[in-house]
Parts: sequence; C-alpha cells; structure tokens
Amino acid sequence: MTNEKEPEIVPLTEEKSIDEKLNDFSDLLKKIENADSKQSQLWLEIYKNATIDRTNAYVMFIKLVRISAMSSTEHATHGRAMSSYIERMQKSNEQLVKLSEMISKADNEEPMLDKDKLYNSF
Repeated sequence: MTNEKEPEIVPLTEEKSIDEKLNDFSDLLKKIENADSKQSQLWLEIYKNATIDRTNAYVMFIKLVRISAMSSTEHATHGRAMSSYIERMQKSNEQLVKLSEMISKADNEEPMLDKDKLYNSF
C-alpha cells in the first residue's frame, strides 16, 4: 500500500474576466495615436483569440492532469494531448508577446505628418 499524496495543481489565477481584459486592452489601443481603427480592431481580435485560446487550453490541460495524475496508464493515454495543450498555451503566449512588440513599436513611432496641417502652419 502506497501513501502517495496527490500532486497539487496550481490554478490559473484570473483576477479579471476575459471581457474585462478585452475592455482594458481596447482602452490601451485608443491611447495609441499612430494606430488607425482597422489596425486597432485587428490587434483587439488577435488579443481576444490568443487570450481565449490560452484559457481554453489551460482548462483542458488541467482536466487531463487531474485524470492522469495518479495513473501511469491514464498518463500514457493522455500525455500527448496534454503536450498539445501546453504547446497551444505557449503559442498563445508568443502571439501576445509579438502583439505587444507591434503595439510598442507603433506607440513609439513619430506620428505621420499631416500635409494640410503643415501647409496651414506657414
């Protein structure tokens, strides 16, 4: 008889709902002067998809971890699927990092010169 303690699963701490995160992100995009509305909308969609994908992959991963935690047979059965969920979360993280790089670059660029405004200033 083994007295194995079930491994502790570290929960994903969500202080904000996905809707709250999307609203915050949308507010951030509104502050960027060098982004047009189509670009901002695309960035918001990328953020939404990556955030939802990451959360869904995490939920499914945790379900499989709980099933597989104490059984090597279950682990052998579900190990590949758990790995694919980890890969999905990693890909979502990479998308979010790339998105933040694009936004940072746009935020740091000099605004384009408005020809009419420049002409009127003389």
